[in-house]
Amino acid sequence: MTTTIRDWTLEKNDRNRPAKNPKGFEVVKFITNGEYRKSENLGISSEYHDSVNLFKKLGKDVQIVIVKCAHNSLKHHFFAFGSEADINRPLYRQAGKHIVPQDSKFRKFAIEDGLMTETDTHYYDVWHDWQSSGHGWTDPENIAIEEVKKYRRQEAAKQRQVEAGDNVEFHANQAWREGMVLATIEKRALIAYRMPQGAVYMVLVDHDPDVPQAKRGLGYRESDPFSSCIKAHRYSSNYQSMSAKALAKHKVWGAKVRELREFKDSIAEGLEYLSESL
Repeated sequence: MTTTIRDWTLEKNDRNRPAKNPKGFEVVKFITNGEYRKSENLGISSEYHDSVNLFKKLGKDVQIVIVKCAHNSLKHHFFAFGSEADINRPLYRQAGKHIVPQDSKFRKFAIEDGLMTETDTHYYDVWHDWQSSGHGWTDPENIAIEEVKKYRRQEAAKQRQVEAGDNVEFHANQAWREGMVLATIEKRALIAYRMPQGAVYMVLVDHDPDVPQAKRGLGYRESDPFSSCIKAHRYSSNYQSMSAKALAKHKVWGAKVRELREFKDSIAEGLEYLSESL
């Protein structure tokens, strides 16, 4: 089979970072959205059709981990993981790295054939076809599996939203404050938080999976004022304050908050309760 890395699409959220391990293997690229596309160089070989069918079985949201071989700098291991496949049985292939200097006569033809782009310094040739098991490279495979598990945990955390009644930590006035989720509507949440003197304030915040995880105040090497304002979740730091009087008059939010037992009788009594309990 003669397919190359050019048959994979790379999205904007691809990450390129080294991840070394004691055995010498190294993750050189993590592709978060993989797609197998037909290349003119492939023709209609049976190997091509087999590979396409295997890739389709992975389902959507395919992640590909490229691991540099510890024993041969020109050899790379490609592991593909899909949403509908067993994470412990990735599709696998080997590839050889071909470095093409700027003054190489072959460079022009490689670019025209789609093997590489104008800015690339190399391309990959596949050494053998996809395999579901039995390739024998357990060390790089285990590394790839851990990378994908970590990525999926992070993605799940990005999508996780708070629910009414949840206790949270909200960042306000340069410190983390104890708070409670009073109500949620779609991606917006109404949070009440308590200051040290006992005063309770309320804010409306929006869930945003693209906001960085919370890194504010002490305990972080580099504090990020634009990171999430709620710990363990992803909520925008651009929040809107709401007073008790405004909440009592608001038909939608007021009704949602009164669903909580502490606020059933009145908004004021509910906030007083939080002042003592948070």
